[in-house]
Amino acid sequence: MSEAISSDDELWSRALPKLARPGVAPQLDEVATPPPSHGGAGFGASLEGSCRRSGFCGSHSGSHTGGLGAPGFGGGAAWGGSKSLPTSPVAAKGWQSHHSAAAGATGRGGPGGAAGAVSPGGGGSPLSAWRSSSKPSFFVQERDRRDVLRARNSHISKIKDTSITSKEPPWTDVTTVMMRNLPNKYNQSKLLEELLESGFRLQTHFDFFYLPMDHSSAANLGYCFINFLDTPIANSFAAAFQGKRMRRFNSNKMVVVMPASVQGYERNYAYYSSTRVAQADDPLYRPIFTRPPSPDDPA
Repeated sequence: MSEAISSDDELWSRALPKLARPGVAPQLDEVATPPPSHGGAGFGASLEGSCRRSGFCGSHSGSHTGGLGAPGFGGGAAWGGSKSLPTSPVAAKGWQSHHSAAAGATGRGGPGGAAGAVSPGGGGSPLSAWRSSSKPSFFVQERDRRDVLRARNSHISKIKDTSITSKEPPWTDVTTVMMRNLPNKYNQSKLLEELLESGFRLQTHFDFFYLPMDHSSAANLGYCFINFLDTPIANSFAAAFQGKRMRRFNSNKMVVVMPASVQGYERNYAYYSSTRVAQADDPLYRPIFTRPPSPDDPA
């Protein structure tokens, strides 16, 4: 004689021990039929409740119980009653394996059961339905973001020349320099003041200036970029600052002046104009460009 079972939960723990694991596709092929002491409707209700607990079923009341009226697996189309589709290929595969197992086979009865009827909303695999529907916006946005980054990285690789950074002054083909080992207390206005005191004026001698800043501490990152109007001015600047100490803040750091990897006004404009620093709320954190780029000298 079969041992009495007091509740659907006890039935579930004995008959289908692996189904109620959250996030794991149910494996119904381990059990052929519900225990004979329970009718099909009770087993179906237990099946539906545990499917919901496992995270694979949403609001599709009746999708299991409708196909399990007989003691065996009657097997209607489980996904016919679903009100929503999965939102990713991975979720769709788990959703499909779960519902196809729970329902038997669409339109075919399971062991000892009658053939179930296909639900009005069914008729196809949810994975196929997901693939045929428009892709979720997340995937489209992620693809577009990767395309933009790929295009930008390709553009940057074309305008950068890292080999030039090792050249020592005096130069013959350098206009943009990187000034390193700056005391971190300098901001944009203080540094421009000291350059002016040394004889180098914005617009008169250089047309691009950028001092990268740490927004959280309001300290500079220890270097800046300057594009001079011609190479002789760049050489004069290197002679004035190379190996020297800055006058403010009593720092012992020795300045290093070297060629920047991005050379020329137009290339620096193209490089920085599309970055977030160019749209910084504080103008002291933005690069300074004294003129629009020349159409005759593209980056």
